[in-house]
Amino acid sequence: MEKVHTTEEYISIDKQGNIKSGEIKSQEQLDRIETQSTSLVTISAAMFAGNGQVAQGVEVTEVVGTKPATLSVSQNLCSSRDVREDFTCDKRMSKTWTTAQIYVGQNVMAYYDVNQTLFWEYNGNGVATWAGNPPTVKTTTWVEGTFLTNSKGVWYPSYVDEQSGKTLLAPASAEYKKVPVDQRVKWGPTERKIYKTWYEAQYGIRSWDNIEIHHIIPRAYGGSNDPANLIPLPKSFHRGTVTPWWTNY
Repeated sequence: MEKVHTTEEYISIDKQGNIKSGEIKSQEQLDRIETQSTSLVTISAAMFAGNGQVAQGVEVTEVVGTKPATLSVSQNLCSSRDVREDFTCDKRMSKTWTTAQIYVGQNVMAYYDVNQTLFWEYNGNGVATWAGNPPTVKTTTWVEGTFLTNSKGVWYPSYVDEQSGKTLLAPASAEYKKVPVDQRVKWGPTERKIYKTWYEAQYGIRSWDNIEIHHIIPRAYGGSNDPANLIPLPKSFHRGTVTPWWTNY
């Protein structure tokens, strides 16, 4: 399975006794936290997809100093058929580890079969508890998204056209209906020439060798020939990655 995104979080007690938590955004930040901490746990939360499944997971990635008495993690995987609509968070996992079980590489995973195109978000929290009277407790939380997979659990392709800077945008809905062949916009040599002329007027002369023009919303799903819906793609990427994704939309 392919990992689409990871967020790194930490919970720590520094040398002055301050309890801290949050997202790790750089190695420099992590190095600074390490030198200031008497107790530190970092966790990595992620989403995966591929082979007809999606998965979510949380892993302990670093333990420094005094271990907590317990570390609890929980995460929700949320989905929607339309990025503009509410997401349903019906896939939940949780796990609590005690001191001896808190080590680098400790993890919890959950897998789910998929058979339709869906947008995804995930959110969760980690709670560390240190022994004491009363015990010391600190929480970190995260919210990540939005991601898109097709009916085979394959991530929507990522691509940026270097010359124009245009991104291969994902569709906003997983509910586009196929348009009958005789109702689709015409696409042939004339239409390709019109787009190439427009493109070069906007972004400069380019080579079109081994380049194909892709409809971001395919003509089969009602996509137009408007330049906003078109992007040049390498032929191999277009035919080997993008078209197969839409075949299983």
